[in-house]
Amino acid sequence: MDTRQLALLERGPLVDPYASWATACLRAAERVRDSDSVNTAKAYRIARNAWLRHCVQHGVQAVPIDAAELVRYLEWLSERLAPNSVRLHLAALCTLDQAARTTPSDREPTSIRQSVVVKRWYKAWARAHPLAPRRQAPTLAPSELERIIDAASSRPRHGSAAAHVALSTRDRAMVLVGLLGGLRSAELAALDVDDVQQHARGLRLHVRVSKNNQEGRPDYRGIIPQGRIALCGVDAWLRWLAVRGTQSGPAFPGVERDGTITSSALTPDAIADRFKVLGRRAGVAFTTHSLRATLATRSAQKKKRADQAMKQGGWRSVAVYQGYVRQGELFDEDENVTAGLLDD
Repeated sequence: MDTRQLALLERGPLVDPYASWATACLRAAERVRDSDSVNTAKAYRIARNAWLRHCVQHGVQAVPIDAAELVRYLEWLSERLAPNSVRLHLAALCTLDQAARTTPSDREPTSIRQSVVVKRWYKAWARAHPLAPRRQAPTLAPSELERIIDAASSRPRHGSAAAHVALSTRDRAMVLVGLLGGLRSAELAALDVDDVQQHARGLRLHVRVSKNNQEGRPDYRGIIPQGRIALCGVDAWLRWLAVRGTQSGPAFPGVERDGTITSSALTPDAIADRFKVLGRRAGVAFTTHSLRATLATRSAQKKKRADQAMKQGGWRSVAVYQGYVRQGELFDEDENVTAGLLDD
């Protein structure tokens, strides 16, 4: 919430005397949640602002949140929003309330989520609104990855020859550096040429800020050359550098129709869209998450250490990492009990 919005809330006749305290708690909650991804922080901010508007309109106390008022509000939201959005609002308001109740002596601040009223309401509500199964990004086999690289190399109907060379070389590097570096689309977009250093044994990536590293702790990842040159991230990067040039700037910028390489980095959304285009051309289900799913699954199949794979992909949660691995192992003959089950 910006200063202008805070001032408007504080001048509102229905907010007083809760406005100053509510907005201070809002700021505190945002600082507490600072480790969240940008998208999560934005969604939480929207949810908290909606709650404050509700309190202003109905003349109820914003913080600490009354449990009975909270479940009435959530019930009202459930008639207007999707179930997952209601869950998001509940999570956001729990952090807001928790910040309001926290004192310097609290090591484990009380959460309104533990209130009997909230727990009973949520249990009954969740039965009527079960969690939808989460779609996992598909893992890519090496043959599918080669088809995607071939799709990047195919000449489109429009655009100059120079543009085709730049795009195909850039896209191959984006795919392979992204996969082997365990990078998310936002991390690919933020990568600078100076963050990729060539060494005798491969490439060293400096991932400055990531979803699980908002503080900018040192995060270096190595990429070793692959035996199959078509899928070698080191070879892909060096070929792209020969086209792009070694001057400082975004590692993966845009390319104009005449082949001019721009000075602006591709956005995470632009990278995601580009990968979808390559997937359609190759006839492969391919998203940015597929890169990380493939890194996790292939690491497990090759008997790599789980802690090293998690470090390469920037995973903090073992459960999240194992989720990728299990999804990729669904059809492994050594793991799936149906393999040869009805053969005589």
